[in-house]
Amino acid sequence: MNPEIKNNLEKFRHDIDEIDNKIMELLAKRFSISSKIGEMKTINKLTINDPNRENEIIDRLSKDYIGALDYNQIASIFSPIYSISKQIQNNK
Repeated sequence: MNPEIKNNLEKFRHDIDEIDNKIMELLAKRFSISSKIGEMKTINKLTINDPNRENEIIDRLSKDYIGALDYNQIASIFSPIYSISKQIQNNK
């Protein structure tokens, strides 16, 4: 492989690694907040599942990031995040 191409790939991969670390940090914060929400819902005997809230988030993000990703792409990213959040909330 061409050394210049190899160096560029390594730089891009390093950049992606840094972004992945930031994503994980933010997800950990999000799940911590989800845990607190789960506690509140449990105490107040509220249902964990809130599809309206999930759709509101996807709608907002698809408008805020128009052109970057479409609605279905955003939904496919957030679907597992919602699933994990609900698991965390159910454990409270």
